[in-house]
Amino acid sequence: MTNYVYFGEGTAAGAGTAAMYPVDNFIGAESSSATTCTLFFKSLADTDAGDLNETVVLTIPNTGTAGNLNFAQICEIIAGAMKGSLSGAVTVVADELNGNYISPFSGVVEIVPGA
Repeated sequence: MTNYVYFGEGTAAGAGTAAMYPVDNFIGAESSSATTCTLFFKSLADTDAGDLNETVVLTIPNTGTAGNLNFAQICEIIAGAMKGSLSGAVTVVADELNGNYISPFSGVVEIVPGA
């Protein structure tokens, strides 16, 4: 069994998008800015037109501020969430609508599905 990671975007004023990815679909992560990182996943869609990668943008503590985590440490946390503790586990990484995050993530979550 594989493990899964869950992401949800949205606020109390309106529902947003949510996605759960098998960790096997994880491609990598990049530092998008000092306060965001982008996670890349193989598309969940299976079309003849070709699949585009899906992305999840997470808000992180400012990596340019002394005393905060650096991007390598952020990646270690992401890897730990994907490992999970049990086979078949679902780990909520960042759920903006319900205010449920693993540390150090917080704030805005943006899910961009493949097209």
